[in-house]
Amino acid sequence: MAKKIAEKRLWGTVKEGLEKKEYSYICSNPEAKWKKLKAGFLCMGIGGVQADVIGFKDVGTARQSKLEIIAVEVKQELPNYRQRHIDQAKRASFYAHKCFFAAPREFKPKEIEIAVNSGIGLFQIDVKNKKLKQVAPSVETNPDEINVIRLMDRLGYFKCALCECYWNREFTPMGYRPTNYFSKKSRVKFYKFICKICLQKIFKMLSPELRKRYVEEWKIKRLIRK
Repeated sequence: MAKKIAEKRLWGTVKEGLEKKEYSYICSNPEAKWKKLKAGFLCMGIGGVQADVIGFKDVGTARQSKLEIIAVEVKQELPNYRQRHIDQAKRASFYAHKCFFAAPREFKPKEIEIAVNSGIGLFQIDVKNKKLKQVAPSVETNPDEINVIRLMDRLGYFKCALCECYWNREFTPMGYRPTNYFSKKSRVKFYKFICKICLQKIFKMLSPELRKRYVEEWKIKRLIRK
């Protein structure tokens, strides 16, 4: 009898499978300071709900970006996968647009039926070739935007207030924190960020005098905060 492969060992295989050209998901953050994010989005999530593997990509058009987050629940080989196993993958739907269940064997007709009825996609893991075969598609959910932003923040990506892209480098220096006057707490603040590309375009529109003045004022504000 073949030895079962531990779930944690399968995470890396699923990550590599999602990153291949067939699916083209981003499953790690090479610009992150946290080593765990550089290694991959493994066993991460928000609100106490973690997915074994998380990936994302832009599925929008040239005129409008659209983020798609995928969350995969990975299980080692078992004789039967039941409703409770499939439901574990479904929990991530409050922050992911697509939820999948993955296992290193062929799925039985009853298991496919359970997944399809639950709106969960199925991946068969090809351990030897480090590939994923989609057995059943996932229903696309519509998670609350605030949960998407929270998750992406956890992955080290921030949403640009202008173009609405998600950027993972040279972002925070242009962050600003206006007071939220709609809150009863006077000190509650919220973050907004501007990506490098938008910042460059804004600077090009400014005159040299305004540019210099803005940079100097920004430096003074940073010093006052410190």
